[in-house]
Amino acid sequence: AKLKFSGTTNSNLTTSANSDEIAILEVAKASGTQTLTLLSGDLQVNNGVTLGADDKIVLGANDLILGSAITSVTQGANSYIVAECD
Repeated sequence: AKLKFSGTTNSNLTTSANSDEIAILEVAKASGTQTLTLLSGDLQVNNGVTLGADDKIVLGANDLILGSAITSVTQGANSYIVAECD
């Protein structure tokens, strides 16, 4: 299944204590720089990740796990993933 975040405001995502799995993650906000923040828990994406032109994903202390069957990671010119380094 695809989990898609769209619209014009920032979004937050809370996953289960261990991690949740989805097939496709898409952040496709309507305009400007929009942020998807992973508030708690890890997220595994098994098939693809798509970010709009200026969108970003903020992981905090959580992990974005790319599954072994992932076929695409697509991003816009100004989009990125923010990871916390220990």
